[in-house]
Amino acid sequence: MTGIDNVFYSNIPFNNIIEEFEGHIREYWTSYIVDKNVFHNSNENIEKHERFYSKDENMLTEHDEYGFNSRINKQGCIYFIAVRKKHIDLKVNIIEEVNSNVEPYESQILLNDAWQYTLVTPEEIDKEGFSQEIFRKLIDCFK
Repeated sequence: MTGIDNVFYSNIPFNNIIEEFEGHIREYWTSYIVDKNVFHNSNENIEKHERFYSKDENMLTEHDEYGFNSRINKQGCIYFIAVRKKHIDLKVNIIEEVNSNVEPYESQILLNDAWQYTLVTPEEIDKEGFSQEIFRKLIDCFK
C-alpha cells in the first residue's frame, strides 16, 4: 500500500474521538465519502475500526489509479485505523524537554486496554500541508 503510516497509542477510546475528528474533516470537505468497517471479537477482546475518507468520486478514482497522493488541490484520501489492544508493551527512548540535564534514556511503556491508532496520509506529516494539518487535527481530538 502507498501512503505514510502515522502510528500512536492512547487510552482514549475510538468512540470518544471519532465525531470530533470527522468534524475536522468537514472543515476541508463539507461533504465527503467514507467507507467504514468494524470488526469485533468479544471472546478475544478485539475491536477494530477502519475508515477510509475521500473528498469525492474524482479523488477516489485518483487513489485507485495512483495510490495515496495529493494531486487534487494538494489533498488526498486518508485512512484511519483504530485497534483496541488488550495489552501494549513498548520500548521507547525518552528525550527530556529542552534545558534538561538528563541524557536520553530507554524506558518501557506498559498499557492495558489501550488503543493503537494509525492515520495513513498521502504525504509525510513533517512537511507543511494537508497531511500535517489532518494529523494535528486528529491529535487535538485526544487533548
